Amino acid sequence: MRACASTSWPVSGKGAVPGGDKIPSLGGLEGPGGTTAQISGGGYGSSFVAVPGRPGWFYGVTDRGPNADDLGPLGEKVFLAPTFNPRIGVFQLVGAKLVLQRTIGLKAPDGTPYNGLANPVTKAAASAEKTEDLYGNQIDPAVPYTVPGSNPAVTLDPNNGYDSEGVVALADGSFWISDEYGPFITHFDKNGTELERLSPWGTNAGHKVDSHALPIELKLRTKNKGMEGLTVTPDGRTLGGIMQSALTVSDYGLDAKGKTVKPANVAPVRIVTVDLRTKAMHEYLYLLTNPATTVSAVSEITALSDTKFLVDERDGSQGAAGTATFKNLYEVDLSGATDVKGDGVNPLGYTVATANGQKSIDAYVGDAPTAKAELLLAQAGITPVSKTPYLEIGTVLNQLDPSGAFFSHDKIEGVAAADGGRTLYIANDSDFGMDHLLGQDEAACEASALSDTTACAPVKSATSGKYLVHQKTLDASGAVDDGEVLKVDMSKLPIVLGAATVTIRY
Repeated sequence: MRACASTSWPVSGKGAVPGGDKIPSLGGLEGPGGTTAQISGGGYGSSFVAVPGRPGWFYGVTDRGPNADDLGPLGEKVFLAPTFNPRIGVFQLVGAKLVLQRTIGLKAPDGTPYNGLANPVTKAAASAEKTEDLYGNQIDPAVPYTVPGSNPAVTLDPNNGYDSEGVVALADGSFWISDEYGPFITHFDKNGTELERLSPWGTNAGHKVDSHALPIELKLRTKNKGMEGLTVTPDGRTLGGIMQSALTVSDYGLDAKGKTVKPANVAPVRIVTVDLRTKAMHEYLYLLTNPATTVSAVSEITALSDTKFLVDERDGSQGAAGTATFKNLYEVDLSGATDVKGDGVNPLGYTVATANGQKSIDAYVGDAPTAKAELLLAQAGITPVSKTPYLEIGTVLNQLDPSGAFFSHDKIEGVAAADGGRTLYIANDSDFGMDHLLGQDEAACEASALSDTTACAPVKSATSGKYLVHQKTLDASGAVDDGEVLKVDMSKLPIVLGAATVTIRY
């Protein structure tokens, strides 16, 4: 697709107007009161990397596609455009805009386009995700799905379902892309056709699964929180992937309230490295910053050297005026960290001996705050990767604009580093401008912080029979969330944040 005036992302600077020229909408959905909610075309911020050898060019990747939360009693995820083909966007930086020059759709080995439907392995996962379509039809990840009303009939194979989250661009033009479902790490050629796949599940129908599997404990990924970030070392030899949160293990204990510990409150997160020549793998622990209180998770990992990486850890909040959100970059170093790759037999992976028998790392640490979690791991002879503050994005944005309107996205997910990390390009995942189904009593639903399942129970259109949708907007500006990139020059305007001095380059 050739670039035109309406196919660009803005690169934010002082005085920038969020939005600017837009990538065309992917279509409209029925909203409240006869309105139309547009599906944003700018959903390329799940990961963001520089094109090797082409200054000013970048790749962005979408996730599985437009979806919304059913906040009613079912609590399911709703596919708004089931035929969406996850894809890579090729962008050129022209002035203050990233212009979408073309897209590369992801395809199975036989050339069939990938879709975003839940992959069959998710049915067997420790935290299976339940999904439906806009008519309320349940989508079984083990059964081919025929799109209602399609003529001729369009049937999608869930085996080709992929929730792409992290992208790596190699010098030979090929890509590696991580996924939240399996989780998988898949190699694609320059045209987006699958070449090989790394999987904790072993052989998977219709895919070229490499005999070198990912650690089997990754099967226990928490729902919608699989392999969130992916990078490659500057020498192009080693992949580094990171999970979004702790695993959903079977041996969790009880929290202070007498309930089973929630994975979202557990600090240790897995980093996996893969030697691209030998497929030798290693596994390390990254500790989230008190996730029970910060509500944080990992969104990206970006290599600075063979052992040093930037990790993007964030909450899910847009924040409020005068309040800094928790969206931080940390520099981590794998040197000296303990390899916790399991034996490939125990489904819990690496375990720790306790008075009550062997326990998984996640259950052994439980919901202990980060400092205590690190102490517990030390007592077990485990050293996590080191972690140093690099850039407190939420703090900087709040200082630049206390109203909260500047780059006020909830999901900061793509981080491209240039000049050894001195210049950063930070992209947001806009969720295609969609968030949840319209509730029966939307005002009460919103007032309950989207937790009243009665008020939030979805309503259907009397004419089409489809659910009505609620548009995702930015609270501070009222604009529909869309793709945007923030350029950060780490050498300007000293704002002291831990060991780093940073600024935004205008």
